[in-house]
Amino acid sequence: MYDYTSAAELCLWAEQQLNRSTIYKLGGIGRYDSSGRRVFDCVGLIKCFLWHDYGPGNASYYSKTAPDINADQMYSRATDKGPISTIPEIPGLLVWQTGHIGIYIGNGQVIEATAKRWGSVGGCVVKSQFKDKNAAMYRGTWTHWLKCPFLMYEEDENMGIKDSYITEVYNGLTIQIARMGLDPDYEYKGTVVGKPFGPNAVQRSQSIDDPDLEAAGWQSCGHTNGGIFYKEPSDGNWMASGIEVLMGNATQLWDTRFDSCAAIGFYHSGEMIIGTQAEIKALAAAGQLRGAVTAAFGVKLNGQRWTAGSEFNSQRDYIYSNKSGRTIIGQAANGQYVMVSVPGVSGKSGLTGSQLPALADHLGLTAAVCLDGGGSRYLSYCGSIKTNTTRAVKNDIIIYRRKKATPTPDPKPDTKPDHQPDAAGDGMVLITDKGPLRIRNAVMGDKILCTVPQGEQIDILDMLPGRQKDGYQWAFVSYKPTGKDKIIGYSQVDGDYSQIDEKEN
Repeated sequence: MYDYTSAAELCLWAEQQLNRSTIYKLGGIGRYDSSGRRVFDCVGLIKCFLWHDYGPGNASYYSKTAPDINADQMYSRATDKGPISTIPEIPGLLVWQTGHIGIYIGNGQVIEATAKRWGSVGGCVVKSQFKDKNAAMYRGTWTHWLKCPFLMYEEDENMGIKDSYITEVYNGLTIQIARMGLDPDYEYKGTVVGKPFGPNAVQRSQSIDDPDLEAAGWQSCGHTNGGIFYKEPSDGNWMASGIEVLMGNATQLWDTRFDSCAAIGFYHSGEMIIGTQAEIKALAAAGQLRGAVTAAFGVKLNGQRWTAGSEFNSQRDYIYSNKSGRTIIGQAANGQYVMVSVPGVSGKSGLTGSQLPALADHLGLTAAVCLDGGGSRYLSYCGSIKTNTTRAVKNDIIIYRRKKATPTPDPKPDTKPDHQPDAAGDGMVLITDKGPLRIRNAVMGDKILCTVPQGEQIDILDMLPGRQKDGYQWAFVSYKPTGKDKIIGYSQVDGDYSQIDEKEN
């Protein structure tokens, strides 16, 4: 049984397909034809693995967990990718050229389902080579490499997934995507920021931040506009359309009209939670949330299409049904936070609410909500504004990050020997047969038994009483020259290396 989330296991599974009878056919995803051959096209080889494979006679997608996308969409979906000349030596990467994709297994080798033939070989699942031009099955047309966005790579356990910002064309629109939350060098904390309800409760997104977090060293990673808001005609106060918790302060929890609508919150630990307003409000009332806001409507929940709030009232129905620019925030299956900005003008261009679940699938989101959009759209990534608005808003959502503290290394063990040779004067340690007092470098014993070269170690057998004014005192020592008998005698010892607390006689 394979681990269908592992890039390394994809390589093993693909090698197994080389040993089977296969045929290339556009749209093939591994089912068997009447001759018992497995039918694949290029991306179908990969999708068959992602969909947990299946046996002969099984015509359904077994445990389908990844979207049904083509080769170019697979490349577009990837966040880690680059020119083929920069490909890392990581088995399980994918290689791509326009309209075609394959599985890199290392050393320039690719397993691919292809219509191409090399003489009599081809038209099936083959192993080709793109680095060695002299190889019999050389293909030199790959242009890019990518990490499959639906697989985990072994080095990810240590390297994590870096925060990123990209743009891509979707349904003819250039959408902006910020992904964050899995870089192992950082810790992350999400929050909702803004001003409590009142006559001056709106402000430009550029001026919105969380001063407490920033004072503690947190920096904005992803920053987007928040929920729908309105001006109360009776008193001129700006209100959130639903609930609102700002930087740990529950400023607006009394609005029950939108309890069945979608909402988003952040625990004090910074983790995101998506649910109905009633569910998020209960957590906020219990003091568990640092931030919360009611969304325009839901997009995905627990991997399923979710449109809570889309037809709640005429305003939300209009927002949902008509094209508009969109702000989406959600979470991928691996826990990564994702912010998306879709361009458009309300009622004229952009995406309808009913198109957003497909976009969420395209981006790999398992939970997501749609926030305020149109002219309120704002997105910045690591301090760089990507989508700006001149409109004042009621609240914003910010994902902060902070470098993890560097662990204090364990203290190095004390490897200093009992005595090190005298580095002053002649750089030698002298051992004599007697131990009367001497002045530095003037031996007072009757006979020099040995001169110990610098760098050699002598063993202290006993310290003699009476430390001298220059910090030296006598010791009874032994020394074993290489290839000779051990020498025992007297020598002076620097006080820095004495481990014995002497008493003066």
